[in-house]
Amino acid sequence: GKLINVQKGAVMVVGDQEVIGEGAGFGTPVLMTGNTTYYPLTATIDYTNSSVTKTFILDGVEQGPMYHKVFIKVQPVCNITVHYLFQTNGSLDIKVDLSKVPLGSTLYLLNEQSGGRFYRYVDFAGNDTAVDFSWRSVHAWYNYLIDAQGVGFRVDFKPPMPGGVSLYLGRETRPEGFDWAGLDYELDLKEFSSASFEYSVHMED
Repeated sequence: GKLINVQKGAVMVVGDQEVIGEGAGFGTPVLMTGNTTYYPLTATIDYTNSSVTKTFILDGVEQGPMYHKVFIKVQPVCNITVHYLFQTNGSLDIKVDLSKVPLGSTLYLLNEQSGGRFYRYVDFAGNDTAVDFSWRSVHAWYNYLIDAQGVGFRVDFKPPMPGGVSLYLGRETRPEGFDWAGLDYELDLKEFSSASFEYSVHMED
C-alpha cells in the first residue's frame, strides 16, 4: 500500500496471520517540524529475548498529488529510538526516546493496524460504533479498535495526562492502497518537554 517504503512499528499477529494491513504498526514516529512532515524510511534494529529496540531515521517526505503521493528520501531531520517490551499478558510496553527530537516540533506516535479488519471503536464509557473515514480526538480512559469478533487492541488515555499530549482515532480504507485504523498519540513538544514518552498497547481477544 501507500506506506510500503515506510519503516513500521510492531505488527499484530492473530493466529499465524499479520493484521497490519497498510498500517504503520505500533509506535512508529512521524515528525512535523516547521512546515514539513518527516517519515522514517530507514531504521536500525536490535533484539533481546523479550524486547526490541528500533531506531527510526526520519528521512522521508511525501511528494505528489493527494491519494497518489510517494515518499522520497531527504536529509534526515533526526533519529528516534523506540524500545518495545513484550509482556506475558499480551501487552506491549513502548518507550520513546525524545532526546534528539527538534524542540517545538509535533511528534505523532502511530498505533495502526488494518482498517479493513479493525473497524469498531469501543471506549470506557460503553460507546460502540463503526468508524468511517475519520480523524478525531478521543478522551476516554480505555479506547479499543476491534474486529467483528472483538479481537483487536486498546490504547489508554488515563488522566492525569501531561500537557501537550492528545490521542486521535483514525481509519481509512481506499482502493488507492489505504488500509489502516489507529489510535495515535500527538505530542506537542512546545508543551511536553520530557526526555521520553511511555505507553502500552493492550491486545484484546
